[in-house]
Amino acid sequence: MQTIRVETPSAKYNVMAGSGLVESLGPRIERVVGKLPRRVFVLTSAPIWGLWGQAFLSSFAEAPIVMFLPLVRNTKGSKVWNTCCGRWRRRAGIAAAC
Repeated sequence: MQTIRVETPSAKYNVMAGSGLVESLGPRIERVVGKLPRRVFVLTSAPIWGLWGQAFLSSFAEAPIVMFLPLVRNTKGSKVWNTCCGRWRRRAGIAAAC
């Protein structure tokens, strides 16, 4: 696994790249936040979920909430994604993948 540090004016975070990360996502989130939040959710699209959904689900003892959003191909659609991600993170205070 490789860790890449990302630093922007508005955020600093690590990105992990490597094989087997999706299957170990649940325990990795738990290590970062101390314990898994009561409700983990993921915002995704059907094509991405089709590729990674089963592996993603297998890493959690309790299945997360999965929300499907339409594919976006323009700036307006990207703003919808960003708005949804931000609102869910603030309201729930939980881990999310956008």
